[in-house]
Amino acid sequence: MGQGISAPKDECVSIQGIEELMNGSFTVKRTSGDLETGWFVPKEHHHCASLCPGHCFAAAWKHEVWRIFMRNSDDSKVHACGWRRLETVQPTALSGNQEAIDMWRNKMIVFLEVEQANRHQ
Repeated sequence: MGQGISAPKDECVSIQGIEELMNGSFTVKRTSGDLETGWFVPKEHHHCASLCPGHCFAAAWKHEVWRIFMRNSDDSKVHACGWRRLETVQPTALSGNQEAIDMWRNKMIVFLEVEQANRHQ
């Protein structure tokens, strides 16, 4: 689920200014279809730099669809990180409210598109 995708640093968009992505806990829909809670956007660089050399935190990347770099835990037994498609991510606090989740995703896409446009100016 995104583990093997490597994003070129010059194509990443910083999301540090997007409060709705930088704070809180997220639920991710795994490839199996299971929903897994406890995901977050890393606020600092960590050891899995091979997936996003030089830009392994607070980043989004558009590869066909928007992806957010996320991780779940510091515990090496359960640690997972990688680029998660925005359509598989939702704030845990919105669980069960599909209308609110859809509105949140649409808002994030607008933020990301603006950030990407500003980065290219």
